[in-house]
Amino acid sequence: MAIQTVFNPNKIPDEKVIFVDGVTGRSYTFGEFKHETKKFAAGLQDKLEFKRGDVLAIFSTNQVDYPIVLFGTIAAGGKVTTANPIYETTKLSYQLIDSGASVLIVHPEVLEAAIEASIDAKIPASRVLLFGDKEIKGYKPYRSVLITDRVIEPIYYTPEEAKSTTAYLFYSSGTTGKRKGIKITHTNIVVRWAQENSMDCKLGPHSIIMPILQLCNGWGSSILHYVLILVCYSLLVTI
Repeated sequence: MAIQTVFNPNKIPDEKVIFVDGVTGRSYTFGEFKHETKKFAAGLQDKLEFKRGDVLAIFSTNQVDYPIVLFGTIAAGGKVTTANPIYETTKLSYQLIDSGASVLIVHPEVLEAAIEASIDAKIPASRVLLFGDKEIKGYKPYRSVLITDRVIEPIYYTPEEAKSTTAYLFYSSGTTGKRKGIKITHTNIVVRWAQENSMDCKLGPHSIIMPILQLCNGWGSSILHYVLILVCYSLLVTI
C-alpha cells in the first residue's frame, strides 16, 4: 500500500485548518493542503520534467510549506531527502551527491550554503528554488516557478511496488563513519501509520501539536508530526 492510498484515513473535512506557521500566522486547511500538494506535483512534472524515481532535496528550517513540498514530491512519484539546515556546504554537498538529488528546495536563510553545495552536486541554478515569495540573487521562489492551476492525481503504486519503492531518503548522523542514506519505502510509512492508528491516540481534532524536532529529522518528518496530523487530524504549529 502506498502513502497516497491512506492519505486521509479519518475523512478530515476540507475546511479543517491543519498547518499554521507560528511565526507568520500563515495557515492551510486540509483542502488547501491537498490542492497545493497536487499543484506542486504537477509543477515538478511540467516545469522540471521530474520523473518517477527522481530525488528532491529539502534544505530548510521548520515552516508551513514544508509538508507541501514533501508530499507534493511523493505525489509526483519522486523520493525526498531532507537535509539538516545547520549543515555547512561539505555535508550538504555529500548528501546531494550521494542521494542523486536533481532538485533542491531551500529556505532563504541557508541559501549561501545551498548555492555552493548545488554547484558541487551539479544541480543547475534553475532547479534550486526557494521557500517564501522573494527572489534572491537570481534564485526564484518555488511557487512562482512550479505552481499553476494544473493539478495531478498522485502516482499509483501496486502493493508490490509500494513495498520496494523508496519514499524518503534520510541520512544517519555519521558517528561511525560516513553518513549513510536510509531508504524508507511507502510500505514502511504506511505500516507505521497503521500502528499509530491502532493505538489509543489521545490526540484529536482539537489537539495542537508544536514540533520540537526539526522536520528534516526522520522521526520528525515521516513518523511523528505528519502521522499524528493525518491520522488524528490535529493542528500542527511550525516553529
